[in-house]
Amino acid sequence: EAPAVSGFYMAAAHLQHAPRRADLLRDSIPHCASRLRAAGADARQTAQTMCNMLWAQTALDCLSPEDFAAAYGLVADAHAEKGGAFFRARRGSSRSKSAAEVLPEQGLAQVYQSAVHLGIKTGAAVEDLISSPALLAAAASAWRRNGASVSLFHEQVMGVLRRMGVPFELEHRPDHGLFSIDLAIRVEGKRRLAVEVDGPLHFAQTAPYRELAHTALRNRLLRHHGWEVVSLPHREWRELRSEAQRQDYLRRKVVDRMAA
Repeated sequence: EAPAVSGFYMAAAHLQHAPRRADLLRDSIPHCASRLRAAGADARQTAQTMCNMLWAQTALDCLSPEDFAAAYGLVADAHAEKGGAFFRARRGSSRSKSAAEVLPEQGLAQVYQSAVHLGIKTGAAVEDLISSPALLAAAASAWRRNGASVSLFHEQVMGVLRRMGVPFELEHRPDHGLFSIDLAIRVEGKRRLAVEVDGPLHFAQTAPYRELAHTALRNRLLRHHGWEVVSLPHREWRELRSEAQRQDYLRRKVVDRMAA
């Protein structure tokens, strides 16, 4: 039951469609946590289910400190840092399991992303929300390994900007390391533009091509840290056939904002 519930909320979160009844979201994590504990569920399944629920509620902007704590308790148990005997007893093993054995990279990154966004809302420090030092280190490392890649779309945009004489930094990563910016542009007066080259994976595949949750979360985090987000959707770019059209597009989307 719990994995099915988490799957439903993951799907809703990706499309940013919150259920109409807010109480369903509010009660879902404690309910699933209770059912998983009672069923003696497999540690890996339990931990990933909780990570999915954390990420879904983060994407829907309804994660509370209480829900985070309920889910984190099970994830930390799986990591054998807080009460790991719960899972060891269920699996008949006396050996603690590492984060990598219990949680895949995606789950660890979800925990960290949820803590970062909850910290933005509440003012709590990430290290207080993820109180296990070992789990914090593993989750932060997984988040930062969500690596940047340079696509043909990136190359095309960079080429046009260079020919226009627009200075930028490719895949800029601020000192705190929480995110990487496709093309970072700093403007006099301390204005900062985060130009994001958004390919097909950032949007739903059917009209109205809604921005997906991971993109919305990225933009929320960028704005919180003082960056003005400029999205370049792939659907708009592919309609531009000539150099003149592309330069005019980037002038309107980027250069005019630099001068504003």
